[in-house]
Parts: sequence; C-alpha cells; structure tokens
Amino acid sequence: MLQKAMNVELDYVSGKLKVVDGLVPIIKLPANADTLFYNYKDNYFLTNCGRSLYRLNGNLTPKTVPVLTGSLNSIKRPSYAVYGSYTAVVSGSRVQYIDYENNFKEATASPIADMCYVRSGRLGICNTGSDIINWCGTGDIENWNFKTDNEQDAWYAEIGYQDGGGIVAVKELFGNIVVVKRSGKTFRLTGDYYWQAYDGPSGVYTVGQNGVIFAGNGLYYVGKDGFSAIAFNSGEYGTLRSSEVGAAVNQLLLQGVSQNAKLWDVQPKKQIWIRADEMGTTYLFHYFSGAFTVRKFSVPISDVCLVGNTVYVLAGDTIYRMDENADTEVDGNLIQVDVEGKLYTTLDEFLIKRIAASIDARGDVDAKVLIGDLELPIRYASYSPYVADCNEYLADAEYPLWTLTRLTPEAKRQTYRIKEFSIKITSTKGAFSLNNIKLELVEV
Repeated sequence: MLQKAMNVELDYVSGKLKVVDGLVPIIKLPANADTLFYNYKDNYFLTNCGRSLYRLNGNLTPKTVPVLTGSLNSIKRPSYAVYGSYTAVVSGSRVQYIDYENNFKEATASPIADMCYVRSGRLGICNTGSDIINWCGTGDIENWNFKTDNEQDAWYAEIGYQDGGGIVAVKELFGNIVVVKRSGKTFRLTGDYYWQAYDGPSGVYTVGQNGVIFAGNGLYYVGKDGFSAIAFNSGEYGTLRSSEVGAAVNQLLLQGVSQNAKLWDVQPKKQIWIRADEMGTTYLFHYFSGAFTVRKFSVPISDVCLVGNTVYVLAGDTIYRMDENADTEVDGNLIQVDVEGKLYTTLDEFLIKRIAASIDARGDVDAKVLIGDLELPIRYASYSPYVADCNEYLADAEYPLWTLTRLTPEAKRQTYRIKEFSIKITSTKGAFSLNNIKLELVEV
C-alpha cells in the first residue's frame, strides 16, 4: 500500500512499479490547441486551435506541417466521429464534415449539436441541455429530413421528457445507448428504430460528455461525487447499476473537480486518465488492478489520442509522443518521482541493519531510497566504459563490445534505530522499473 505515488504507474505486463513514460515533442502547432482526433480509416489527425481546424498527416514527424482545413461554426470544444468516408465535427452548431475529397462542408439542415457518434449506419448527434437525440438518414450525412414515413430518413428520440434536466452525455455500452441527464437520471436505449427505453440508475452526476468514457467492462464518469462507474448488474440481466470506484482518491478529486474535467482511456496501459482540473494533476486509474497513482504535468494536458499502441498527448501548442525510455515531460522538464509506502510502527523500536534495492534502468538514473535519516543512492550510467583503460574504440567499432546490465542492485549496511518509518523513493532523473526493496530489521 502506498501513501503517495507521484509520477509512477503499475506496468500492465509485469505488475512492477515504474516511472511514467516520458513525452517526446513531435510537432509545434500554430497556437494552443484543444483537441486531437485520429481518423483511422484515412490516416490523418485533426486538431483545433480555437475555431481554426487543422489537418495533419497520420505519420507524424517533426517535419509534418499542419494544414488549415476550415473554421468551426462555434466555440465549444469539438467532438468528432468517423462516418463512412466522412469525418463529422460538431461544436455547438450545425454538423460540419470533411468529405472524401478533403472539402470541409456544413450539413445545413442538421440540428445543432455538440456530441456525435455512429450507430447502425447513421450519425447520431445531441446538444447539451436538450431532451432529443437525432440520427441522420441511413448513409447520408446531409439527410436530416424527419417529416416522412420513410425509415431510411432521419430519426429522433425524446429521452426523459420534462424530467427536470437536459442531456449532458450520450455513450454506447455493449450495443446499448446510455443517456445521462443533468438531473442525475440515466436511461438505456436498446435496439434501433423502434427502440426500447429503460430507466437506469439515478444519482449519476457528471461534468458532461468529456467526463464519461467506456473502458474495460463499463462506463466510468467523474462529477460532483468523484469517480464512479456504470455497469451491468451481473445478477440481473439488462440492469445497470452505479458504483463508486474512486474511494481511494475521491476526497482529493473533490477538491478540484471542475466543469472542464476530462477522462481518457489509455488502453495500451489499461489506464483511465482523470484530469479533474486545469492545474496539471492527472490521476491514473489502473482498471486491471483497481489501483490509483498520480501524474503531474507542468502544463495541463488538453487531449490524449491513440494510434494503435502509440499514445499521443496534446499540451499547449505541442503534440507529444509517449516513450517509456524518455524521462522528460511537457516543455522538456525532468520527471520528478515521489513515492511513499505505508507507515510501520512498533511499541518499542526498529533496528534496521540492512537496506537493499534493485531497479531495471532504461537510461541514466539518479534516484534514492529513504528511510528516516537513512539514504540509499541508486544510480545508473547508460554508457559503457572502455576496455582495459583504452581511450578509443577497437578497430573503429562504433558500438560497445557488450552492454552493461540494466539490472542495478544497491545495498547498504548500517545500525539505525527508529520508532516508526515508511519507505520513500525519490528520483530526479531517469526511466526505470522497481524490482524490489528489501530490509533486514528487528524489533528491539
């Protein structure tokens, strides 16, 4: 159990505690950006700097040039969806889209919307505060004709009419549509037109569409009650239930949850990132184990985007790529690690006779283990020494004859008495995984 876990995470494969992946800057944008979206079908990114929408080639390199695509109709944070050969964009006005010829257009007959998704060959849209979800005609982003008997034309559904609160989020959950309303009520839509609507759990208060995400086996959300989940009740078929999953951090979360809170599913790491405020603190929920750690950015991140197992992070005017071998974060600042384990106490005293620690380093490391006034330095240099005091390469070789082991054990003997203690780990440089910390002690 850890009291503090700053800038560390649990590795999904090994289960080891490791330093969070560093950020490698890739592209500088024309201005601070809000969103980063990847079109997986046509291999390109979209990002917005205010109302200006830019397109970037999907193979991001420092030489990639953002191309201005057009201007958004509204100032709300845009939402995107890949719909056939189009990329739909909604930002609090009518639907806009990029067509197969890369033209940026507006569906002039569409309702106003700030949320969108795709279902059964239709683009679904909704506007925060409304009671209505709209779907375009089958396969036609320009078809918003609701006044016909043709089932291929546009549809709409009115959810929770006059229940005292408009829609704040619409998400899919295993073929169902889950609608969250400002009143805390939820509804579940099943099937297509003519669908069935069922009441879901009440008391679900979320900050909005960006505060709800599907990951693992359910929907997770952040709001005035902290971090919680909605999932199907295993004992009752088709019944949704809400449960608190953030008990370990909710007291801290509730000190700073704002309307700008956001969730991201960082699937390659089996993590949900919770950005509760705009102060740079991001909570990492490891949904394979239920554990929480904290990541501190010097500049708040705006968005996270996945391309396969590659994770891109948008912060300020820069797109970064996560790299487990890097030890810097936003603006090139070194990642600072601060970990503290549980407190051990005794009626008498502990006599600590020996400390040992082992890490798996991925580069130069400068870290230490602290117990009271005791300090065990852990250092690793990634360069290899010359052989037999040589001062040059052998036979013009440009590589070491062997690679120094990255497994770095450190140990220290002492006689140290202490009434209570916790094990602390700090690091000012380096990417590494912690293999173990061992103590030899007795109670005296």
